[in-house]
Amino acid sequence: MSVTYWAQLPNPAAFRQTEGVDHLVRDVLEIAILVAVIGMLVSAIRRLRRGQINVVTCEECGRPTSRAYPRCKHCGAVRVDS
Repeated sequence: MSVTYWAQLPNPAAFRQTEGVDHLVRDVLEIAILVAVIGMLVSAIRRLRRGQINVVTCEECGRPTSRAYPRCKHCGAVRVDS
């Protein structure tokens, strides 16, 4: 396996001409991620306002619990709808 050093590259100046592209690509990706996160937040807020998101609460202790598990993680009671 050979190691390529900067001095061995065919034209080192040609690689320096694209320095700004890395920053531009990074900035575009950051903006895309920001738009995606803001879109998810806006969607979640709209669903909350319309009442489309229901919080599952334990019948025993009244605290929010997960639908994924048959028992409440706070008091250990078995959920009725599980």
